[in-house]
Amino acid sequence: MERHVIRVRYRRLAMVMMLVLLPLLLVACSGGSRLSLQELVDAAEPGETIVVPSGTYKENLSIDKSLILEADGEVKVIGVTKAVPAIAVSGDAGIEVAIRGLSVSSSRGSGIKVAGEASLELSNATISRSESGALIARDVAQVALHDCTMRKSPRNGITLTGEASLEARNCQMLSNAAAGFAAATTGTVRIIGGSVEQNGEYGLNIGGESDIELQDVDIHDNGRGQSTATEFVSLGTVFGSPIGTGIWLRDKATLRLERCDVSQSEGYGIIAFDDTSVRLYASNVLENGGSGVVLLSSRAHELLDSRIEANGAQGVVVAGAGNLLLDRCTITRNKVGLAVFSIKCYGTESVDHPLRFTGRLQGHDNLIPSPEEPEGNLTAGCCPESTRSLLETPSSDAADFDT
Repeated sequence: MERHVIRVRYRRLAMVMMLVLLPLLLVACSGGSRLSLQELVDAAEPGETIVVPSGTYKENLSIDKSLILEADGEVKVIGVTKAVPAIAVSGDAGIEVAIRGLSVSSSRGSGIKVAGEASLELSNATISRSESGALIARDVAQVALHDCTMRKSPRNGITLTGEASLEARNCQMLSNAAAGFAAATTGTVRIIGGSVEQNGEYGLNIGGESDIELQDVDIHDNGRGQSTATEFVSLGTVFGSPIGTGIWLRDKATLRLERCDVSQSEGYGIIAFDDTSVRLYASNVLENGGSGVVLLSSRAHELLDSRIEANGAQGVVVAGAGNLLLDRCTITRNKVGLAVFSIKCYGTESVDHPLRFTGRLQGHDNLIPSPEEPEGNLTAGCCPESTRSLLETPSSDAADFDT
């Protein structure tokens, strides 16, 4: 993009000369008053850079052309119109907007909303206390975040719908009332680094056909203040509300975690419903109030080279028709290390139960100790116990588990 730096001038003559002689926009005074951000955007040619002087701008800004907004000092944008984003970015394919260094909030709408086929690059920005959520992307919008913070919104930190896609690097989603991140999209999502923490209901609430990849993300202390999710301890008590969960996966979503921590959720660490799939690699699921990993879906799952420790109920629960590959995992200090929803664990009533495990369980080189062993699970290593020999055997071949 061509860079045109916009400078403040307080003399009308100087403004006229600059407009005649140079292709510059003015962050300027007209009759002694500062131009609004919207006036600057409206006057800009596509591709230009607007360097915004420090200050607080109480307005709702709409951008439908390619531009760069760059803060010069501390810049705050506060939305004032009900049900309207503080900053709205929209347009057809080719509309590329970059916003750098701004703080955004709105007590009456969302912080930033991206729609249509537009793309937004947001860096070194904070979006907070926005009534409808910090950042919303819909349609086929594309969003790239770098070193951003989404916090203290009465709804979600980030929300994706439609076919919207997102890549976030080193961002924080914290202290939002609902979820730190929520998606029901057919687009792809990649989150690298950063944290999702202290959100009221969920860390991540993922649905639709979302394809989510997380690397080196710390997901902790979510769902605080919610009642602990109900664990099933008998056939008649099947899982309760997932509110309070670190990661809730539903519909046809796919989740891949690599080198992530999911810890200290009020309820479950990770729970997967419907036709979802989970792949956990070199990650930790620790000290959650309920079970660590709960797999209730009909697709295949993989838990590899991971630690699942000190959770308030089961370390891993597998049920339904999905297959599970469990390799080189350490599952210790839970109430039960691994629980299979089966006749042997839950009685004859489970024969026709929709959650009865009918999939394929396989794995090798896992550590799932019994109560009498060091770092043992408190009640049982595995339920049924016969699965332990299968899963701990070095380089075991795949085997069907007899339900």
